[in-house]
Amino acid sequence: MVSFKLLPALLVLFGACSPQPETPVETPNKAPVDLAGFFDCVREEGKVLISAHRGGPIGGYPENAIETFAHNVAAGPVLLEVDVRQSSDGVLFLYHDDDLGRTSTGSGLVSEKSWAELSRSRLLGENGQKTDFSIPTLEAALRWAKDKPAVLQLDIKPDTPYQDIANLLRQTSMTDQIVMISYSAAQARAFHKLAPAAMLSVSADTGAALDQLLQEGFPAERALGWMGIGTPEAGRVGHLSAMGVEPIVASMGALDRRLADTNSDHEYVSFVGAEAVILATDRTFAVRAALRRDDDLLDVCPFPTGN
Repeated sequence: MVSFKLLPALLVLFGACSPQPETPVETPNKAPVDLAGFFDCVREEGKVLISAHRGGPIGGYPENAIETFAHNVAAGPVLLEVDVRQSSDGVLFLYHDDDLGRTSTGSGLVSEKSWAELSRSRLLGENGQKTDFSIPTLEAALRWAKDKPAVLQLDIKPDTPYQDIANLLRQTSMTDQIVMISYSAAQARAFHKLAPAAMLSVSADTGAALDQLLQEGFPAERALGWMGIGTPEAGRVGHLSAMGVEPIVASMGALDRRLADTNSDHEYVSFVGAEAVILATDRTFAVRAALRRDDDLLDVCPFPTGN
């Protein structure tokens, strides 16, 4: 019989030998980053972010339509290049052409139309078929993107005021989910002054505009380097990456058409190379399937939310 005097010691002994519940291991949450940090991660992880020219139209999904954006982002994270114009009564909206005829049921110059007139038009798909989709406002596009892994790259058309765009970005808290396209150092300076936290795409194929800005003290982490369409100058992509500027290479236009016509999508791999961070294309889905370099991207690179 076990003495009651020994019972406490035995309980301690058996307790030490019995299996103990494991202490839960907490998985640290990824630290939130801004858009510059996200692009840094894409570069450092050897990934590629696809840039969908004019929002990635395909089949019955038209240019610059929110429904097209949703179709693209359902396949993975994407940078959506969109075209921004302003109606005659001051509404910012997405549309590429000066005239309504090519991609909508409307007609006439877009600059002469009120938003009420523009909103009655329906967008046309790639083969000219009428869709149920309307021309979206920039505000609607920004609010749609807010909780999505999508960056809007804004191509601001002539006579569209930067100040109005900067104001809208602040109102929607979306400054950190857009990239502003600039075609000159002067444009980059003007927009950076209005929205210093926003990232800018700056011409970097010859280096003139970007190099000038960097010499003036423009923050390299706020710049994407646009390399132009086609094969970039040898060594230039790696040079930009080494400076912390994310290079954009572009296959859209002739190269995309040739690879589609010849069933040569495998050539995208050599075209992008090891150092490009963004590929601008007219063939979002084909490029994604060929490259496979955005697989699991969001698992390794936290995506910023609008702020």
